[in-house]
Amino acid sequence: MSKSKVDAVSIFVRLIFFWRVLGFTTNYNKHLVRIYDVFVTIIVTLAFPMHLMLGVIFAKDKETIFINLAIGISSIACTAKHFMLRPSIDKILYVNNILRQLDERVQNVADTDYYVKQMREKAIFMINFFIVVYFSVAIMALLSALWTGKILYPAYVLLDWQSGTWRYLAVMTFQTFGLNMQIVQNLTNDAYGPMVLCMLSGHVHLLSNRVIHIGHDHETDVDDNYAELVRSIEDYKLLMR
Repeated sequence: MSKSKVDAVSIFVRLIFFWRVLGFTTNYNKHLVRIYDVFVTIIVTLAFPMHLMLGVIFAKDKETIFINLAIGISSIACTAKHFMLRPSIDKILYVNNILRQLDERVQNVADTDYYVKQMREKAIFMINFFIVVYFSVAIMALLSALWTGKILYPAYVLLDWQSGTWRYLAVMTFQTFGLNMQIVQNLTNDAYGPMVLCMLSGHVHLLSNRVIHIGHDHETDVDDNYAELVRSIEDYKLLMR
C-alpha cells in the first residue's frame, strides 16, 4: 500500500499550539513548562475568576454586581470545562493516532478529493470560526476599555488603577492576559469535539464507499477482494474505538 497524501494530525496544529500556550506538558523543557503551567493555572483558572467574584461582593452599585456576576459565572464555567478536558489529553493523542491510521486508507483520487473538501476544509473552518469569533470579543473589549480609559471589568483589584498610568497598565495587563487565556481554554474545549466528529464521520463515509465497491471490479481477483474486506473490518474496529 502506497503512502497516503493526507494527514489529519496537521489539521489540529492550531489546537496543539493553544494547548501548549495553556501549559500542557511537551517533550521539550518539561520543567520550565510545568512552572509555566502552574503560573497559568494560578493566574487564569483561579485568580481571574476570583477577582471577578470578589468584585460582586465589594461592588457599590447594582450595575457592577450584575456585570461581574455574569462574567464571573462564565469564567468559572470555562475553568470547569478546562479541568474536565485536561485529564483527557492522553486520550486526544490516542485519537490522533487512530486518525493517522485511518488516513493511510485514503489512497485514490476520489477519496482524497472528498477528504480535502468535505473533511479537512470543514474542520479547518470550524477552528478558524472559533478563533475569529472568540478573539473578536477580546479585541472589542480591549479597544472599548482603552477608548474610555477604564479597565476591562469593574472587578476587585488590589491596585488603585485610577491613581496612575503604570497601575492602570498593570491591571489592564492582568485582565487582558486572564481574558485571552480563558478564551483559549474555551476555544480548545468548544472546537475539538466538532472537528473530531467531522473527521470521524468523513472516515465512516469513506469506509462505506470502500465496502460498497468490494467485488464490483471484475478484474480484481477473489484474494484481493478478501484482503480488502479484512482491511475494511480493521478500519471499522478503529472507528469503534
